[in-house]
Amino acid sequence: MSQPIRNILFLFVAILVMGIILSAGCVSEKPAGLAPAAQSEETLNFYTEQFPPYNYDVNGTLNGMSIDLLEAITEKTGTKVSRDKIHLVSWTEAYQTGLTKNNTVLLSTARLPERENSFKWAGPIDSYSTVLFARPDRHVNVTGPETLTQYRIGVIKDAAGMKQVLASGVNESRLVIETNASVLITKLQNGEIDLWAYPEPTGRYLTGQQTGDPSTFEVVYTFSPLDLWYAFSTDVPDITVQSFQQALDALKTDKDASGVTPYEQIAARYSGRPGIVRGDIPFFRVTPIRALNGPCPKFSGFPDCHFGLVSST
Repeated sequence: MSQPIRNILFLFVAILVMGIILSAGCVSEKPAGLAPAAQSEETLNFYTEQFPPYNYDVNGTLNGMSIDLLEAITEKTGTKVSRDKIHLVSWTEAYQTGLTKNNTVLLSTARLPERENSFKWAGPIDSYSTVLFARPDRHVNVTGPETLTQYRIGVIKDAAGMKQVLASGVNESRLVIETNASVLITKLQNGEIDLWAYPEPTGRYLTGQQTGDPSTFEVVYTFSPLDLWYAFSTDVPDITVQSFQQALDALKTDKDASGVTPYEQIAARYSGRPGIVRGDIPFFRVTPIRALNGPCPKFSGFPDCHFGLVSST
């Protein structure tokens, strides 16, 4: 074999050996079984609806208990999510996005048995109750869930309230299903429906915005309370959800010098009485309205005028 051919073969073998060594080195840098890194909140897409006092828009800026908590949680996990990165859409759009799109988080989502396997969960944020609103002049008397079957009930598509009404024995044919609460407020005013299923504080807030009087309707029935959670699409890694949960737990347990936790401080911003620890006052079961700083002649929304907390009795 001639010298040039030997040189070429030697060079080829040297390159081949070097490639094998480098490949082995690359593989050894990441041993099998290494846990995946937590997914950054920057890669997640957050969706919510107009749902005061948890999430709501004021002059183009999102406010609310779940919004403030989200900022505090993600600051603890190392990637603070700015509220201008949160998508405010209808509940139906948010819910369907969470079911069908990857890297999605829904704020203030009721954790129901039928939803359990559709999401991964971190929470709870708080609890609330769906009620049935009626026009006072209709004198609707609901003595129990069995009496609901005679009424036309307005509900939001895919909302927990719709599921609670159906679970009470009402046939779906008796439901008027919409994706916009303002449409149901109008239909209740016009007599096109007899009842409207919605969380009480939120319902009064939206009614006040639309009619000028948040007490336009009366509550005639209250369903069992539900817990609100952050709902992650099922593709989000468990370690990301666990990190989120641990940060929320810390906000609920770490106390400052006065014995108040960050969670309690955030909740107090939306409870209507500074310094009140949530749980001591049944905020969602009280219907009167008061202003924090003097009279509120016209309902203008949070945080200037708040629901409840006039009295704990």
